Amino acid sequence: MKRAPLVWGGLGLGLLGAMVLGSGSSGARSDPGFDGEELDWSDYLPDPNDATPVVPGQVVDLTAEAANVTYKRGSVAGQRKRDRKRSMADVVGITLHNWGVKDVGRAAHKKGTYHLSIHNDGTVYLVHPFDTYLYHGHGLNRSTVGISLGDIPGATLTAPQREGLRKALSYAVAEIRRQGGRADFLYAHRQSSRDRGADPGAAVWLEAVSYGWGLGLRPDPQRTWGSGKPIPAQWGGVA
Repeated sequence: MKRAPLVWGGLGLGLLGAMVLGSGSSGARSDPGFDGEELDWSDYLPDPNDATPVVPGQVVDLTAEAANVTYKRGSVAGQRKRDRKRSMADVVGITLHNWGVKDVGRAAHKKGTYHLSIHNDGTVYLVHPFDTYLYHGHGLNRSTVGISLGDIPGATLTAPQREGLRKALSYAVAEIRRQGGRADFLYAHRQSSRDRGADPGAAVWLEAVSYGWGLGLRPDPQRTWGSGKPIPAQWGGVA
């Protein structure tokens, strides 16, 4: 297995003093500041006995299998990820992630801290219901659905990765709106944490922005939360 973490430095447990909610309002609710990737390397390894279904380009429901998965670190260690809920009325968009690991085993997706997780073959996994409050994106936790691409993309996405990302975006937008939320904005994890500067990276961002326009998703590249940074011009899609 090849292990090639991105340049953002570690699996990240940053602290966030005050949580910013939605797209423009702020609140003082305490937040542990988890960024979503607190798995150990062994969690990423392929499991020869894993029965996780494979349906490239389609959405596979793993919510039952992920129901009792717990956080491993920080102040919420041992807490079930499924335990905290949020109102879908607070959701305004989607946050994009990249696990920062190459050759992710299929079993790892059910352990990740995202609502939707995309395998390298284009299979999309629904890991947690959209009304689950997950520590996936620092200041974007409450207001967005987290979508992650499992494997590190190259300079461009492969055809299966592109198909999976588009399927995930289409599914997320439809479900957010069906459940009473707003699917208006598209954000990158780097916008809410200085430690996630390459998350999700130019290839994922540009494809998502290009495809998202047709779904009614609008990038907000200059907006930041906490220690986050704007989208760099070289990523594209920031005009």
